[in-house]
Amino acid sequence: MAHAPLDDALHQVPFIAHMGVRVEDAKPGSVVLRLPFNADNCGSDNTLYSAAVFAVAELAALVVVGTHPRLHKFRTELLTSSVRYQSRSTSDVTAHAELAPEQVQRIVEEIHHGGKGEAEVTVPVLNGHGEDIAVVSVWIRATPA
Repeated sequence: MAHAPLDDALHQVPFIAHMGVRVEDAKPGSVVLRLPFNADNCGSDNTLYSAAVFAVAELAALVVVGTHPRLHKFRTELLTSSVRYQSRSTSDVTAHAELAPEQVQRIVEEIHHGGKGEAEVTVPVLNGHGEDIAVVSVWIRATPA
């Protein structure tokens, strides 16, 4: 999956463009998004806003589902999410979302049998040193478009 078209698509959303989120890596079942450490994303304590960290993780979960070759034809919606913050960040962070093949298969089967498929996507958010900043759990639902 080429990064530029996905970057361009994400930047059609003003909020995402304003945050400066970039696609670091993308392939079927995996996406890494980078949130830059800049004045727009930082509070008065010169650390990234926790809301910005949460937003990039939620976005990564939705993107990994919405761009998957077996799932992209379905409508994806966020059901619920939770976050566990572990530390503050004074650098760019990356949100790492992955879908296991078993999750994809279960979603597809649930859609075919009941009209909707659900899954939890766990998204670790790491700082520039590879240390956990937060872990976000996102429950998504996919339904026929």
